[in-house]
Amino acid sequence: MELSYRPGTKLVPRAKLMGRMKLGNFFSLSEKQFSQFIEKIEKDELFQEILRKYRIVRYRKFPAVKPVPPSLELKEELTPGDSFDFTELVQKDPDSWEVVKKVALQIGEEKFSLFLEGKNSLSFDDISRECDLSPEETQKFKDFINSFQLQESFFTVETDGSSPPAYLPRKERVAYIENREGKLYILPLDDSTYLVRGRYIIDYQRWEILVKEREIPHWKVKKISSLFRKLDMINQRTTTLYQILTHIKERQRPYFLSGNPRQLVPLTQKEVAGTLQVNPSTVSRTIARKSIICPWGEEKELKEFFPGEKEKIKALLVRIISQEKEKIKRGIRDLPLNDAEIARELRLKFGIRIARRTVAKYRRELKIPSSLERKKLKRMA
Repeated sequence: MELSYRPGTKLVPRAKLMGRMKLGNFFSLSEKQFSQFIEKIEKDELFQEILRKYRIVRYRKFPAVKPVPPSLELKEELTPGDSFDFTELVQKDPDSWEVVKKVALQIGEEKFSLFLEGKNSLSFDDISRECDLSPEETQKFKDFINSFQLQESFFTVETDGSSPPAYLPRKERVAYIENREGKLYILPLDDSTYLVRGRYIIDYQRWEILVKEREIPHWKVKKISSLFRKLDMINQRTTTLYQILTHIKERQRPYFLSGNPRQLVPLTQKEVAGTLQVNPSTVSRTIARKSIICPWGEEKELKEFFPGEKEKIKALLVRIISQEKEKIKRGIRDLPLNDAEIARELRLKFGIRIARRTVAKYRRELKIPSSLERKKLKRMA
């Protein structure tokens, strides 16, 4: 067997290395490419045979994924592809969004989509007249449409020429996180995505029986075996993404319920990789450029739920100060912690060694008063 050597590592079989590289490249596919790959496989006659004729394969849904509610459908219909930073815009200007919905419902989805893509002759004035918009509503509609942040310039909007259009790096939305009466659920973007279907379950026992009894022609056996390997690769990617989403949903639950950035808890990709028993690079590739919609409508990239070392220390600092307040309130502690004492808490409880000056710096960035100021505030209270 041919072996490859990397300095500082053990000898690794070349075939195994090639397999890792192939899987790594597979995880790096864009969501669009991945969906096209799945669609091509599932439309293949051989896949349909093992699904329906031989009944070797079936789907198993992911338990935490719920159907898309009707309230989210219009929002997706008004988003051509992945080109708009849509939810952020809705959150910033909900009044204008109401005017946009009014226009979309009045002129119809198809006509409105063509207008967005610049494929019909409708102008803002035409829409204003057809929908009987007031001058204020017309301006809100213009501002909303002109504020879309495009990743691809596939239509031209009317601007005053004072500033160039804004472009953002491509983000690929994969799901919503919805809060239903204090319970968090993962919602796919629509009811046709792989998150809805779940993972493939292959009945290898039935497969072996069918092959042994020659129910499957010999010339098909090798092709089906190759197809199994592709389904396994799809399973690895879909399951890894689902597990990461589930992990984020559970670990960042306080943040999803409150919307307060201070509620983000320390979380690293290495920690999640250890929990899922995968390589950290797998987690990194899986979350790259992907985003979710938070319960309040804001779009956030998955990497934002993995605070870096600095953000991690800040989050722990906030936690220590919160515990300090609780201890003072319950009479367990008399005085607030000074920066040196906070540094000591970080070292003893979390194994983080930073200087008192660094604690002071992070505390000021978080706008947390000094121990002396917190003592004065306590007396005033």
